[in-house]
Amino acid sequence: MYAIENDFDFIAMSFVRNKENIAELRTLLKEHNAEHIKIISKVENQEAIENLDEIIENSDWVMAARWDLWVEVPVEKLPFYQKQIVDKCIAHGKFFVIATHMLETMIENPFPTRAEVSDIYNAVMQQADCTMLSWETTIWKYPIDSVSMMTKIIIEAEKNTNYQHIDYSNEWLNQRDIEKKLLIKHGIEIAEKLELKWMVVLTKTWLLARLASAFRPKVKMYAFTHKPTTLRFMNSLFWIKAMLIDARLDNHWDNLTNAIEVLKAKSSVKSGDRLVAITDIRKNDKNIPVLEIITID
Repeated sequence: MYAIENDFDFIAMSFVRNKENIAELRTLLKEHNAEHIKIISKVENQEAIENLDEIIENSDWVMAARWDLWVEVPVEKLPFYQKQIVDKCIAHGKFFVIATHMLETMIENPFPTRAEVSDIYNAVMQQADCTMLSWETTIWKYPIDSVSMMTKIIIEAEKNTNYQHIDYSNEWLNQRDIEKKLLIKHGIEIAEKLELKWMVVLTKTWLLARLASAFRPKVKMYAFTHKPTTLRFMNSLFWIKAMLIDARLDNHWDNLTNAIEVLKAKSSVKSGDRLVAITDIRKNDKNIPVLEIITID
């Protein structure tokens, strides 16, 4: 109830064992008009591993919570289970987090071990959306140094990661969402083939940004919305730079123009640059997703 009363964006649900656990929480959120809160299912026991497919399918996001998982399962199986969680989440287009014991040494020491550096590096190579620190950044000695160290390792790993825009399941998408997904995929491919620097999406619900993030775009991706809640959701997505615009206009071109003006003011986008833009136009009382190649003037 505390999360609902304080307008949380996410709830990380501990010791999820099956889809019924997730359904129970969704029912509670619905009863209190808090369906906007996203559920992160923490995989941290053997039963969750056995029911991994249904947990991923019914969750918004998934976390490989390795602290409790390594207690619950044979420790030599932990790397395999982590890779299994990663691969299944990628196949479903679901956001996932690798958490705990990433820089455990830096709870007491200013520098990590070689094994910890390799752990973070390999998490990026496995294409994790997020790596998470725990005790390192709470009450212990080197919280800022821990974040700085993780950032440096991630940036270095990203230089050597080849994202191939692997397609993912349509199980959680309706027909209109599938159309948007294909538009996003081809927009990314167009931007890369034409060697464009930028890609822009305008979204109310964050779906376009979420679909784009799951394809691991290489071009710089900006996602605009007029809703602060949507902005907060998008801030956690892979390779998405979320921005807020004030306008709530029905005219998609006016919204896109406003977004481009924000880009020109806040980034290195300048006149003469070309970009791919994906947004919705209103036609016959329906929102229709549209892809455009724009030259900024």
